[in-house]
Amino acid sequence: MFTEILNPNDTVMVHSSLSSFGHIKGGAETVVQALIKALPQGTLLMPALSYRYVSKKIPVFSAAETPSCVGAIPEAFRKTPGVVRSVHPTHSVCAYGVRAAEITAQHRSDRTPVGENSPFRLLPKYGGKIMMLGCGLAPNTFMHGVEEAAGLPYVLQSEPAKLRVEGEDVMHFMHNFEGIWQRYERAAECVSVTRGKVMDADVFIIDAAELWDAAAKKLEKEPWFFVDRLSLRKLSADDGREIYDMLQGIAENDNGFHNSVKDMPYEEFSGWLAKTAGFSESIGLEDWMVPESTFWLYDGDTPVGCGRLRHHLNDTLKKDGGHIGYAISEKFRGKGFGREILPLLLKEAGKMGIAEVHIGANKDNVWSNKIIVKCGAKLVRETDVKCHYVIDNKYIDKR
Repeated sequence: MFTEILNPNDTVMVHSSLSSFGHIKGGAETVVQALIKALPQGTLLMPALSYRYVSKKIPVFSAAETPSCVGAIPEAFRKTPGVVRSVHPTHSVCAYGVRAAEITAQHRSDRTPVGENSPFRLLPKYGGKIMMLGCGLAPNTFMHGVEEAAGLPYVLQSEPAKLRVEGEDVMHFMHNFEGIWQRYERAAECVSVTRGKVMDADVFIIDAAELWDAAAKKLEKEPWFFVDRLSLRKLSADDGREIYDMLQGIAENDNGFHNSVKDMPYEEFSGWLAKTAGFSESIGLEDWMVPESTFWLYDGDTPVGCGRLRHHLNDTLKKDGGHIGYAISEKFRGKGFGREILPLLLKEAGKMGIAEVHIGANKDNVWSNKIIVKCGAKLVRETDVKCHYVIDNKYIDKR
């Protein structure tokens, strides 16, 4: 399966997506064994990231027991006999082959996600390659090492977290990408990329040393090159055509999110803006309504979505609605913006002192439900069509 695109003695870090292959007999285990077979004198590495399972609230990591959270193939690899795993609470790496023990041995001493002893950072030293297997170029953890080495301001949280790693209490810095949209696919603008295909999966292979040198030089000139800055901007009565056009890409009823601007003549838009701006000041509310603020999600200078935040709830809205609703304009979907807008809206809720955030999603909207749960939501009620959640808002302003 991989013998035509890999050399037998390669050292390769593989990021992957099982679903990209189409149907494959044996699933993830088949892919893992094919990769191992292709590297008889080499070393196979995969990320075994566990940041969803290890945090300030759940501060315990065990190399043997803590699962990975980056897909079926890496998790199957982690469980494969003979695989070794580096000791790191959030950004460990699993390895198999000639240099597996050597590459993973010193990771325990690092105190940042991709520090100088990380197998990601060590790839250039070993003449390593990075293979993106069916997942595109974006989820490239190697790039965090380049960012950390460059000392970029958006990478790490300002204070370390106390974690228990293999029975030892240690202080670790965590990543801090809130409001940041990672754009590591831009690596293709800096280095040569070998392209191929395995079954239905697109394959990209990059030389790690070349990428490190090119990316480091790029960041010296343009520190924000590999990210975009996401932000919320509050609705203004002066908003114009770009907002109107963005809203045309959201259905009138988009999975429960109501968009009255859809198909509205542009001549009426300014009046809608003025009326909607008043809602945040309790002006023009109908009997069933409560004060609410409307925000636009911007990717750099481009509006890509809309969010609403109710300042409080009445009994009806607590039962049938919630504090937060949001939607991404159609042409910007599938890029992860839905995953990013909810934490930003939770921050705004925190500024208002909303400690317990109610939010709902249609049951058939699997992706929205996953996003909500990822933000720490607890399911409190289900109907035939909707799931209702409560989020303990970690962004509450306690000043």
